[in-house]
Amino acid sequence: MTIQGTDHTGAAADTAVVQRVSMILRDRLYIEVPDTDTDLIGSGLIDSMTLVELLMALEQEFDVQLADEELDLDDFRSVNTVAAFVERHVRPEQ
Repeated sequence: MTIQGTDHTGAAADTAVVQRVSMILRDRLYIEVPDTDTDLIGSGLIDSMTLVELLMALEQEFDVQLADEELDLDDFRSVNTVAAFVERHVRPEQ
């Protein structure tokens, strides 16, 4: 399993955030992801309802509010892209 990866823009995701996202998927949504680069949507691991549950769990875990207009499906393709998305919202670029 890859611990550090990149999002669809090429930005590296922090190891701790990747681990927390993996934990959310495993412990809260009961989804076993084989690798942090696995396409969660393309592989059928998450569907539209699970995506909503993931968004709610991310907001709770990272204490962020995610607006609909900020959401891009590509940000939720893998654990790494989700982690990079979270980092952009927890620590916005200046």
